[in-house]
Amino acid sequence: MISIPVIIFYLIILNTFENAYILSILFFITMLLLTCFMTLIKKYIKPKYNMIISIIFVGILVTLEELFISKYIPLFYKEVGIYLPLMMLFVYDDSSIKKTVLELLKYVGLILVIVLVKEVIGTNTLTLLNTLTKLTGYRAIYSIPANNFIPINVLITIPGGLVLAGVGMAIFNKIKGDKNA
Repeated sequence: MISIPVIIFYLIILNTFENAYILSILFFITMLLLTCFMTLIKKYIKPKYNMIISIIFVGILVTLEELFISKYIPLFYKEVGIYLPLMMLFVYDDSSIKKTVLELLKYVGLILVIVLVKEVIGTNTLTLLNTLTKLTGYRAIYSIPANNFIPINVLITIPGGLVLAGVGMAIFNKIKGDKNA
């Protein structure tokens, strides 16, 4: 259902915790609506058409999300809007809604934890509300005192994102009990 390379790509490009949780909410909404929609129409279509219909439905959802974000959260759209169509790579796999929600929560948690570490250690800040300021009227960027250990500026770059994504996936697989981790 969820493509691991897409998750890793998002881990590389996301530099603030705020962008990570906004994108995670979009992931969650998109996949939950897709699973609900496919569950409702499953008995009316042939199984060989599941992938085509799921791609069309996700395309419609992602387009609607892009329109909403470009109008109401333009700063977020400017930062990561070009990467939103990657959600098209998520394909329905005939899972139950419960299984889909649990899998989504695993990957959303992974994204949020790694991006949180990436931002805190890489920039000495934690951004909770910045791009949403226009929408909410609030701004929350917390600064963490510098010391000899942080900031490690390389973590904000693409190679640093790859390193953190690899370490995060290894830890995730080890906790999951994967024998190859």
